[in-house]
Amino acid sequence: MLNHDGSERWVYASENIDLRRGHLDCARVLERGGAPEDWRIVMTFCGANALVAVDGNGRAIWERTGHHFESINVGKLADDLPGLQLIVDIDHQPIGESPIWAFDRDGNKIGALTTNYSRHHKLIDWTGDGIAEIAVAHNRALYNTRGTRLATLDVPEEILAAVGQTERSIFTGDMDGDGIPDILLILPTHVFIYRNTSETRPAQPAPLGMGLNVTLY
Repeated sequence: MLNHDGSERWVYASENIDLRRGHLDCARVLERGGAPEDWRIVMTFCGANALVAVDGNGRAIWERTGHHFESINVGKLADDLPGLQLIVDIDHQPIGESPIWAFDRDGNKIGALTTNYSRHHKLIDWTGDGIAEIAVAHNRALYNTRGTRLATLDVPEEILAAVGQTERSIFTGDMDGDGIPDILLILPTHVFIYRNTSETRPAQPAPLGMGLNVTLY
């Protein structure tokens, strides 16, 4: 972590993880607080096979190891759990056996979803009920937190045939200014925007556009 002037604040170190085997793949804020020790930041270290949570001083709160964790999304996945939860994909798996795991704020696994390729995903409160849905780029699917497929994002067949199995990205944001989050599907040749027509605004309206810091790397 760096200070506002670019000077080094802390560097994460672990007694249980060989961090030389990987790089920081993704970092997300899980909880905010009034003091650094009250914050929670979740990070993945891909080749080092680790998912960790630290406080704002870089002190480890919990560590989960043994899988090639990649991208993290943070959101509300369950009414009966405190705070926010997170999902993370596990990469370098066979096609058709690509998992997304869900964890609570304390690092306990609370669920799993397996698709043909789960590498790129987002959380979005599509229905406006305060609980997030899971959008997966590769199979263009929207799932609820029980793993039920709610919808498939429509793309013309000729475009799908032209791009083949190349990687696809997915983002969320308010793209029409109504305060309701929409979905963007990015293919190598096209960007598709899917308007959320639920007319139910989330408790916290989505910021216009996709917001800041939308990339992982």
